[in-house]
Amino acid sequence: MSQADKEKWDARYRDGAYATRSYPSPFLVQALNLIGTLPVNGRALDLACGAGRNAVYLASCGYQVDAVDISETALALGADMARQAGLSSIQWHAHDLDGPLPGTLNGFHLISVLRYLNLSIIPSLVERLIPGAFLIVEVHLQSDEAVSGPGGTRFRAAPGELRESASNLEVIEYFEGLVDEPDGSRAAVARLIGQSKAD
Repeated sequence: MSQADKEKWDARYRDGAYATRSYPSPFLVQALNLIGTLPVNGRALDLACGAGRNAVYLASCGYQVDAVDISETALALGADMARQAGLSSIQWHAHDLDGPLPGTLNGFHLISVLRYLNLSIIPSLVERLIPGAFLIVEVHLQSDEAVSGPGGTRFRAAPGELRESASNLEVIEYFEGLVDEPDGSRAAVARLIGQSKAD
């Protein structure tokens, strides 16, 4: 992303965008219930974490979390949320997701990418999972319906595109369609839970 994009996201978070979304993603909650038992000292990466609601939830479930976003303003909000919750197991990283991730962000039991469209990074994320670990992805989907989320198609995946990007994973669950949002609106999404192949 450009410096202008970074400044745009910083301004959004300063102006209170998404401030009412303190709850975790319902899909993340559902996925963790499906995945089941947490490994001892399990590590999670929350990519495009925004103000940290999902990173905080993962930490509350016992994960050691690395949370990454381009917006330092959003990360500061997330760190404050974690402090208020008494959680110290989150590392916050300001990073442009259009570039490669630092090599230290590796060896994860779980990676979550929620409502951020950059499917070209999926293969590299799979390489950062330990064998048998999980990738959880949810993106806005192109739709002819009147739905919430970004307008146009730039920030929406085409049908089948998410599944195709994860061809080197064992797909545990895949969904495309309309879902009810916590605020009462409807969204068109593609959802994937994939597992890295064992050695």
